[in-house]
Amino acid sequence: MAQLTGLRPGIPVSAAIHDQYASALGTGAVRAGTVMVGTGTAWVLLAVNDRLAAPVIDEAFVCHHVVDGLCGQILSLVNGGSALTWALNLMGLAEIDGAAIEALLESTQRAARE
Repeated sequence: MAQLTGLRPGIPVSAAIHDQYASALGTGAVRAGTVMVGTGTAWVLLAVNDRLAAPVIDEAFVCHHVVDGLCGQILSLVNGGSALTWALNLMGLAEIDGAAIEALLESTQRAARE
């Protein structure tokens, strides 16, 4: 492998893994029955199982865990926009469109520079 990559012999090389499974490994979600919440770009729940099971809902992403003998199901929390919606509702701007949000944000940046 070293000859193919140009790396010196002895450097570990691994295939890319799903970021949520890397997080599961890092947080210790490595036993069946463990559930992890991932709060990066996507907010998800990752449930660890000792077998490959059918998705619990249609939207679940099922695959093998990075730990041998484990599998997982990733469920998106689909809440990225909910905080923005909550803030807009709080300010009485529930009906504002994307262009108006951009203009509002730009005006606050101009005011901060002045």
